[in-house]
Amino acid sequence: MIDQQKTVQVTLPDLFVGFLARKPVLHQDYDHTRVASESWLSDLCNFPSHFQKTVHKIDIAYYCAILLPHVDADRFRVVCDWMNWVFPFDDALDNGPLKENPEDVRELVDGLMGIFDTNTTHEHENKLLLAFESIWLRVLQSSCPGIQRRFASAMRDYCEAIFQQVVLQKGSRQKRLGVKSTLQMRRQSVATMPLFALVEYAHALRIPDDVFECKSIKEIQRVGTDLVLLQNDLISYRKEKALGESHNIISIYQQEGYTIQEAFDEVERSLSECYRDWYLALAQLPSWGEEIDSQVHLYIDGVQNAALANIHWSFRVDRYWGNSQDVRKTRIIDLPAEVVAPKQSKIDVDISNKGILFPVFFLVGVLGSIFAVPRVFDLAS
Repeated sequence: MIDQQKTVQVTLPDLFVGFLARKPVLHQDYDHTRVASESWLSDLCNFPSHFQKTVHKIDIAYYCAILLPHVDADRFRVVCDWMNWVFPFDDALDNGPLKENPEDVRELVDGLMGIFDTNTTHEHENKLLLAFESIWLRVLQSSCPGIQRRFASAMRDYCEAIFQQVVLQKGSRQKRLGVKSTLQMRRQSVATMPLFALVEYAHALRIPDDVFECKSIKEIQRVGTDLVLLQNDLISYRKEKALGESHNIISIYQQEGYTIQEAFDEVERSLSECYRDWYLALAQLPSWGEEIDSQVHLYIDGVQNAALANIHWSFRVDRYWGNSQDVRKTRIIDLPAEVVAPKQSKIDVDISNKGILFPVFFLVGVLGSIFAVPRVFDLAS
């Protein structure tokens, strides 16, 4: 039972509004592909049984089924494989054994980046690298060069962000970011850009490279990214606070002197700006002719579906608030009283354009090492 004397009630923004109010459509092969993808990764990486259960409980294929409801089954499977892969890869660096070891992370990142320089299979001591190589080779075999470049470039940015995150995390007592710099770094590290490239792949699009230099397309990507990261921070705040995470935007607002409800309200305002900016970007979108325009709109639908899938998946998995459907209905959550931070002076520091990784998705618990040194998995409840 919750001790009302030690909790604070906070009202969530209504996340199911605007173009996110529509009912999602699921890919018809969701159930089958879910099982196949989870089994593939668990078997290849030799996950212990209790972690296999965790992977199944996360059900990231549900996210993919909303993201890509009408694509080819084989391509849908590749995206599911990547999404299942990114959870343990990201979490081992964010909460796992490499969390405070920049040298080991640098070696891991360099190993993953080396995969893009080949088109054949190699032996990897790290099974997660072997899994990623399988995904990359499948993308390589059935996509145009533009998609390959965008996916590889986005993954390089993502991996560089992983390294930068560990470096910052190790020196977190000396460094603190404000809201502006936090948003700047998260846009580069939330892992939406590799996913957007996989949207292209899944639809077998052939959009010319110059389209992606269009100001409106870049703004659509930016808004789609902001929606996902802001949703994530609202939804995961309580659990991340319990795990001692400090890069959640709610926590940053608290560091700047906002009350907890004021912080949630600020994020709500940011979300409203995202909805406005989305429609403004669409209104300014040029035409490239019927053939290209039809593909561009499939891509834009995929970017929008990333945010739609994120909120529906987050409320489905029931891992942030206990009874997610009650929270969705009332928008009221109970937070421990100690999360209300004392007033502090505003802080903001400049960071490089590379940014720092903060995971787009949240794997609860601490993974054991599936890297060079065997370690027992120890997942938190």
